[in-house]
Amino acid sequence: MRLVRPVSPVLCYAIENLAAMPLRLVISGPIAFIMLLSVDGARLPADLGGWLLFFFSWASAWLLTFIVHVTIGTLSLFMEQSMKLMDAWFAGYLVLSGYLIPVALFPETLVEIAHWLPFHSQVGLPVELLLGTHAPAQALTLVAIQWGWILALGSLLALLWRRGLRRYGAFGG
Repeated sequence: MRLVRPVSPVLCYAIENLAAMPLRLVISGPIAFIMLLSVDGARLPADLGGWLLFFFSWASAWLLTFIVHVTIGTLSLFMEQSMKLMDAWFAGYLVLSGYLIPVALFPETLVEIAHWLPFHSQVGLPVELLLGTHAPAQALTLVAIQWGWILALGSLLALLWRRGLRRYGAFGG
């Protein structure tokens, strides 16, 4: 039904997702604040640039995650079920983003590979920037990698969306 509305379904999904953010912040904000107080405060960004880079990376991580989810969902216009692809993505996300296991505990080669994959840009990078784990030049390089994934996957999404809608309309919707 969303495809026949005058507003893009992707825009509707984005607005719905962003509308849930205040509630998520109310619930997770105090927990995150307490956790931040429990770590060495000297590790948090000491200057405005560090904080701005963290918040930029955090917003970019949301955008990347949103694009990935919509891209995988768009694949359902081409196949019967795209949930298996989402499950495979989620498995990679859990392991390679630092969500379950800190990536720093992996062998050095795997750490380097993980930093080039989009999973790290979704969780690991914003957390590492908040904790000041990277020198400024390395942090900017990692944010550039994050935006490379956003642009690449965003382009893929646009291509799949156009072709999928054409295909959907060709079969009578």
